[in-house]
Amino acid sequence: VNNKFDDGILFAPSLLGCRTIDEKETEIIGKWISFLESVIYKAELKRVGIKFHPSIALLEKNFIEISSLIKSKLPKAEIYAPKHDVMLLINDYKYILSDVSTVLVQARYFHNKILISKDFGDFPNSSLMKFYDGINYIDPSKSEPLDTDLIANKINHKYKESLRDMLLQI
Repeated sequence: VNNKFDDGILFAPSLLGCRTIDEKETEIIGKWISFLESVIYKAELKRVGIKFHPSIALLEKNFIEISSLIKSKLPKAEIYAPKHDVMLLINDYKYILSDVSTVLVQARYFHNKILISKDFGDFPNSSLMKFYDGINYIDPSKSEPLDTDLIANKINHKYKESLRDMLLQI
């Protein structure tokens, strides 16, 4: 079943929690939570799933701390075990939010997904997702809350434009 949770978003950060959780990391976690809340509000989503990178399993203290921070702001969020199969989760959720992540690259091959990459500029190559079709890349200079125009699948727009151009040539 594709999009088991049409009213849901999967948040799959790549490195969040895999570094020392200091003041800077806590600030970035707060920015992610605010951004996630803005997407939930704008898209009127009811379900939130959170899947951290599997390597956070080696940092159990970080996993517990970051999970607690997120649960304090999003108490109904479901936090999946680090080893949970992310492909099953991609299949279940309509909205996928991440930064620089293979999750977004893999999700491009699923139908009817809305893919969002937020770049907080907090590590080298954090802007990499802007080069991928089908991923709504939002750079660090964009202010919150999320502009509803950004929650649109660019592949669908490009497909419609290509189809229109092709029909105009007939």
